[in-house]
Amino acid sequence: MQIKEKTLLKIHASSPEERSNFWAFVRTLKEKLRDFGLLSDSEIQNLDTQLSLTSLEDCINSFSNFISANQRMTFWKLNKETKKHEWISHPEKQARTLLSTWLSSRFGHDIYTFEEISSGAGRIDIFVISPAGEKAIIELKMCGNRYSLKYAIEGIEQLEHYMKNKKTQTGYLVVFDSRTRDYSKGFGQRQIMINDMTISTAIVDVRPKVKNK
Repeated sequence: MQIKEKTLLKIHASSPEERSNFWAFVRTLKEKLRDFGLLSDSEIQNLDTQLSLTSLEDCINSFSNFISANQRMTFWKLNKETKKHEWISHPEKQARTLLSTWLSSRFGHDIYTFEEISSGAGRIDIFVISPAGEKAIIELKMCGNRYSLKYAIEGIEQLEHYMKNKKTQTGYLVVFDSRTRDYSKGFGQRQIMINDMTISTAIVDVRPKVKNK
């Protein structure tokens, strides 16, 4: 069972709700076909790969929207003396926990997620593997309020290093951006190719205050 490229392009162009409904339908159909013995093991593996990594980007984007709308203030504490918001202790750990939970609730057993896996000189934030063996690496970075743009952008180099060590072609840099004036600026192209590797950048709006228009 192969989902055609033309179909995938239409899915990518649809709304987040339509994409979510489509993948939910395909997962249900896959289980029915498996139960009736109408899919071979190789066809199931092929479909599992498409289900997991093709929709992973959609999942990260929906996570970004959810955090911005409902959970952004979980990254902040109010300094009673200065009356200003400050990052909580270890905000990247909070980000990793939230995203891992989101991935697990979205995909269930369609993917396996591992946190803080050693890779060369560093540790991977989230390592994703589909049942068919397809892999993706997710690097999380804070930006703003003592976390510089340079620090966030360094995530690209880290991803490249991790992806080479793990022989992985797909990587995601997820930036939790708290800059009021320069929100989302300075990251260049949101998707880049490095040799045979693809790295995509997603920006999560966690500004404790939004600049008035």
